[in-house]
Amino acid sequence: MAFFRIAGGVLRVTGGPGLPVHAVLLDAFEEALLLRWCGEYECVLAAGAASGEDDARLYRWWVGDEAWQEVHGGYVADAVGLGEGWVVHDGRGLAFLDADGEVAKRVEVGRFNPGPPSLSVSPDGERIAWIRWRGDDRRICTQRSTRTRRASTESAATATRGATSARSSST
Repeated sequence: MAFFRIAGGVLRVTGGPGLPVHAVLLDAFEEALLLRWCGEYECVLAAGAASGEDDARLYRWWVGDEAWQEVHGGYVADAVGLGEGWVVHDGRGLAFLDADGEVAKRVEVGRFNPGPPSLSVSPDGERIAWIRWRGDDRRICTQRSTRTRRASTESAATATRGATSARSSST
């Protein structure tokens, strides 16, 4: 868990009272879609369009670094840390990235619209969860996070077969 505050183009992050406060400059981004603290890695993830770019890409800022580093050059709307890599929503589904930002596995699950996918990782790192929106209906979907380095593609039917899901409607 982390606590954030943004003021004057600076993101301040801390793990809690009495812990160090880290200042991260946000001036590299024209637009940031996601800012997420990854405590296990001591870094901030950002999905945003840097100056002069059209698409949101994945960036990270390690505690102690002075600059953002691009992790993945493809479109990214949401991201979480997983093991030694990352899982991102790239507009078509989930992409499992290795530590260098290269796609190790892709799971086609269709477009995430109109709401945010809200990616989450289970505490043991074995499952990824996201929200699939259809109008006002939301469905929680899960996918095994097989940690493989070889690239593969799964269809939506394969990705959701045996997956846990729950339906809810907004009121």
